[in-house]
Amino acid sequence: MLSTVTRPRRPSGHHRQKIVLSLNASRAKFKLIRDVLQDMGRMVAWARLRSSGRQGADTADALIACGADRKAWQGALLNAARQCAKQTAKDWKTYAKAYDQGAFKV
Repeated sequence: MLSTVTRPRRPSGHHRQKIVLSLNASRAKFKLIRDVLQDMGRMVAWARLRSSGRQGADTADALIACGADRKAWQGALLNAARQCAKQTAKDWKTYAKAYDQGAFKV
């Protein structure tokens, strides 16, 4: 049996700056990530359409109508994404502070 111990990792200031610069400099990586996310979205949409109308799920026609009326839901989705991003940044700061204070020493 294989056993693994993982430790929380946090990049130091220098490494954090390097990661940010690397991400900012790499448009090719952004395109790749965008393409992967689009593919994942298509797979989820296809799965939803395949299961439509089953066990109380919306029908395919209702899902298509919802997708066609982006103005009705797109703003709410973007607001939710912004709130998630803010919460993630807040959670990271909490984690980083606890890490710096030695809360995760093994």
